Amino acid sequence: MDLSDSPLPLYFGKRHDLFGWQYSSLPQDSRPLGIVIVAPHGYEMMSMHWGLRRCAERLNAAGYPVIRFDLLGVGNSLGDERQPDQVAAWLDSIHQAVDFLKQSSGVANIVVLGVRLGATLAAQVAAAREDISGIILYAPCITGRQYVREMRAFAATIKDAPE
Repeated sequence: MDLSDSPLPLYFGKRHDLFGWQYSSLPQDSRPLGIVIVAPHGYEMMSMHWGLRRCAERLNAAGYPVIRFDLLGVGNSLGDERQPDQVAAWLDSIHQAVDFLKQSSGVANIVVLGVRLGATLAAQVAAAREDISGIILYAPCITGRQYVREMRAFAATIKDAPE
């Protein structure tokens, strides 16, 4: 990937409070759809960062415009993830990312790729929109109870880890 293919770091959204990396293809090489990548949450987000970055680079190299971003209140996006109605804010973040990619790249259709909690949120957004032509769900959280149980078990392993 040379500098001309470097992703553009930017703030976008209704209040320019969402941070992301936009990977733009040359118009003559671009595919008829764009890809929105929705990361997981917490430690899983940190663990998947490099892999999702590489995924975005490869999809873009294949001619797809891509946006990889942080949900509202997470990572480099503004806000506080402990605010009430955070799930609704995260869903709105994904809607804004879809709208931004469509407007900035000129594509009419979007594929949403989500990982873990990001996959669960992506599925909800895809069900609510008609311009989502596909979804890729990597290890989605099937139930909230299961996800909370997994996070508690993970936290317990960290607590018991030797220093």
